[in-house]
Amino acid sequence: MFNQAYTMNCPPYPNGRPNLECLCNDVNFFNGIGDCAFRACYTQDAENTLGLAVIYCTDRR
Repeated sequence: MFNQAYTMNCPPYPNGRPNLECLCNDVNFFNGIGDCAFRACYTQDAENTLGLAVIYCTDRR
């Protein structure tokens, strides 16, 4: 998913890492995670993936 992040008008940080501040405020980022997870996983796993994305964006350490 982060490879796709570089195409979402969220330039990476100077060290090359994805710009979470920008991505986590972009509904398309979460939609992309959801689309990818529900295509590749069972429903429960996809829901868990979305939950982890929310946690990841809430606690950006």
